[in-house]
Amino acid sequence: MKYKLYKHPKYGHVYGPSIKAPKGRFSWPALTTPKDPPPPEPGAAPGTPRYELTLLLDKKSDKTVLFFKHIAEIAKEMETLFNQGRKGSKVSLGEYYTDGDDFIASREDYAEKYPYYKGKYVIVVRNAKQPQIFGAAGDEEDEGGNPVLPEIDPSEVHAGMKGRVILNPLFTAHGVSYKLEAVQVLEDDGTRYGGGAPNFASLLADSDEDEFGDEDTEDDDDSEDEEDGVVDDNETEEDDEEEDEEEEDKPIAAKATRGVKKSAPQAEVNLAAAKGKSAARSGNMKAMLNKL
Repeated sequence: MKYKLYKHPKYGHVYGPSIKAPKGRFSWPALTTPKDPPPPEPGAAPGTPRYELTLLLDKKSDKTVLFFKHIAEIAKEMETLFNQGRKGSKVSLGEYYTDGDDFIASREDYAEKYPYYKGKYVIVVRNAKQPQIFGAAGDEEDEGGNPVLPEIDPSEVHAGMKGRVILNPLFTAHGVSYKLEAVQVLEDDGTRYGGGAPNFASLLADSDEDEFGDEDTEDDDDSEDEEDGVVDDNETEEDDEEEDEEEEDKPIAAKATRGVKKSAPQAEVNLAAAKGKSAARSGNMKAMLNKL
């Protein structure tokens, strides 16, 4: 095989290599708090909440075309590996993106609800673990001469921003999905759509006086707040994985020692090792994002 793939020994799904997607627009960001999965079908186990981001890629961009050509090559090898030794019917490749124009045409009200899907390919990236989030590179460089990428708070990522992601293709019985590893915000031109909460802090900071005078009022409104124009994307996006990735990603040794109390020195050693792994992972993501 041309690509380095990993097949889960128990569940059989196949992980592809880490890939940097081209720059696109963000939509429906759920990076601060994991998003609840859709209700399970009768008899099925409930899904796992996941951090999620929708990436909109320009269909006419050469980089987008090359990206999906690359994905198609990897996905074909993943399909072959997934079906090896599989009992029952084979799983075909299927679609690995959503055509935004076809999606809009599928229902009369979608043109109004999703105008930003026009002319775009749409992919959804998810992970049970919170991804790393970086900003654009500045003038600062590290000891190796590489640009330093600032880490930013997940709450600062808004729908409409331009950026890119690092993802892993994942092949399951449902076909191809994408696991989110890292996010990089590259540009903010003020465009806002497809989810995200408005920033009320700037409005509150405009004046110390009430807009309608200084009189105190005790009129409590117990009605539920509604966000105008926010569409529940559960009706259009499925949970592509049945398995609990949090459980799958745990080392076997960690599972074997579950429930065993560790001594204080051992706990400190484990904490230091965890911090070291986190720093190394952060360095790997930064290195990938720095490669143009």
